[in-house]
Amino acid sequence: MKRIFSITLGVLSWAVIVGYLIAASRYCHAQQEQTLCRGLRVKVLDSAERGFITPAMVKNWFAAEQKEFLREPVGKVNTLEVEAFVRRRGFVKTVRAYTSMDGMLNIELTQRKPVLRVNSVNGYDFYVTDDNYILPTQRYYSVYVPVVTGMIVPPFGPDFVGSLDDWSKKGEKKCPKIICFWLI
Repeated sequence: MKRIFSITLGVLSWAVIVGYLIAASRYCHAQQEQTLCRGLRVKVLDSAERGFITPAMVKNWFAAEQKEFLREPVGKVNTLEVEAFVRRRGFVKTVRAYTSMDGMLNIELTQRKPVLRVNSVNGYDFYVTDDNYILPTQRYYSVYVPVVTGMIVPPFGPDFVGSLDDWSKKGEKKCPKIICFWLI
């Protein structure tokens, strides 16, 4: 008798839990279709360590490209496209975009970490990050890292921005000299 009561109680508990999950899922889906996107909330997770990107800058990127997601149902906002758009900026290392039930498009991002700055006499001025990414210098923010100066001629152009790994796979230019960046 005690065993039957225990099994019945367990089955009823699971039925209530599954029923609740189905009802909550339907409610959330209906709310996503009715709730309009009313704003953008940007959070730079490592803003205390590095100041390359501010929330206002990210909002200006959307305004400059005329990316319109306001007044669109929250369920229709393509967060993968938003992530790809933000990730195209060189200083963004990781990005996560999602919508919330209050009608906000949320973007959380982290920035790349420069470990070396190259400033040569022949026009090269860039940062090298910890993940072998070349970034241009910013006029409104500088990072306190070791600076390499002198007559340095890297095997890429002065306006190159991107991953050194991707550049080396392209084989764009043969370099007569061997150039190594040692990052410790």
